[in-house]
Amino acid sequence: MLNSVYNPSAQDNTLEHIASAWGFQVVDIPGDGNCCFTAVAFHLHQLVSDSSSESSTTNYLESIGINCEQTIPSLANFLRRLIVDEWTGPFISEYQAFMTDAAIEDDAQEFLTDGHYSTSLGDAMPLAMANVLQLPILIFVPHNLVPFTTVSPRYNVDCMPPLLLAYRNDGPGHYDAPIPSKHSPSDSCTNDGSKTVGDTNDNTADISSNKNVNPNKNVLKHNKNVKPRNYCRCGINKKRESMEKV
Repeated sequence: MLNSVYNPSAQDNTLEHIASAWGFQVVDIPGDGNCCFTAVAFHLHQLVSDSSSESSTTNYLESIGINCEQTIPSLANFLRRLIVDEWTGPFISEYQAFMTDAAIEDDAQEFLTDGHYSTSLGDAMPLAMANVLQLPILIFVPHNLVPFTTVSPRYNVDCMPPLLLAYRNDGPGHYDAPIPSKHSPSDSCTNDGSKTVGDTNDNTADISSNKNVNPNKNVLKHNKNVKPRNYCRCGINKKRESMEKV
């Protein structure tokens, strides 16, 4: 049985180092079953709250129902509803390949429940998110040879920058949010050099996004005495399949 409690490992450190090598640091997202939605909501919240964001970006986000009045948790819940509509809408056939043990409509409806993640469609969340937002998603993964993967949307909006996620496949798996490392967020630092959004009821994260980021080779310092963090099982089906092939 997989443990739902995440423990730091060399693989986790690799992800931090990979993100750092590309000029990013990782913001910790709570492992409450909402990590993918919260990580995306965190980035979108920064875009609509940052006065330096281009008007075309904020106008587009507002056109799909995303604005600066929403909190990060409420935006995460809003994204859940958009994803369910995507899965059960005109493009339902595009997600049929992710299904293994249930009807896609029934599986999708379960995602309307806060904290739900561990069914067959859990692996389709990044693709559905890219399609709903109409922008590519770059996901940092803990592999030096292939440090990130790109999820391309069905249609692309030119005015939007790509969204960045960090996926930890150690243990049950989990999504965090990379940010440009040259910024100094007000959130407190964890012992491993990452940043923490904190409880999802805290909506005061003021990390600004910057499109003009120059990658650097600074490596974040790590401390092995890191307190365990709870992680959810996003992407667990794909991980199980890869383990069975070994």
